[in-house]
Amino acid sequence: MNKNTLSLLMVTSFGLFTANSFAAGSATGSLQVKVNVQSSCVLNTATVGGTTATQALLDFGTITYLAADIKANTSTSGQGLIVLCSPNTAWSLNFDGGVNLSSSQRRMSDASKSNYIAYNLYADSGYAKKVPVNSSTTDATGAVFAETGTGAPQNVIVYGKIPATGTIPVPGSYSDTVTVYVIF
Repeated sequence: MNKNTLSLLMVTSFGLFTANSFAAGSATGSLQVKVNVQSSCVLNTATVGGTTATQALLDFGTITYLAADIKANTSTSGQGLIVLCSPNTAWSLNFDGGVNLSSSQRRMSDASKSNYIAYNLYADSGYAKKVPVNSSTTDATGAVFAETGTGAPQNVIVYGKIPATGTIPVPGSYSDTVTVYVIF
């Protein structure tokens, strides 16, 4: 074997070992990642800012007679309504008549369901914007609470008034439950 043949054999052998130690080739592609976020709203039902939302409360306290109007609101007597909606989502609140509704008058009842105290809900501290009875889950016509979602909790203060009657109610604990619907 001559020197040139031996050199060619060595270079060829080295090339085989070198070619085997590298990848055969490469190609590129892509991974598409996506999500579809729908408009949504929750009302006192989710954990907001680390705090679990609870049922809103309008507490008129303890009374002895109805010689004058009795007023309260959810910011001082309990937790207000917390609305959490997607950013830029318009929302409104509807309030039904409660479980003791008579005609269009909301009422609290005692445990026997035979004694009642009438009350009204309002959207303002001047007690001028009365909250209408509306149990629709789709039509917010006449809603007095309407905003646009921010993606953060929005506190809604509800005002309540027991109108003066000049009477002394039958003693006992009175209550009512009003269902609130968020329409978006």
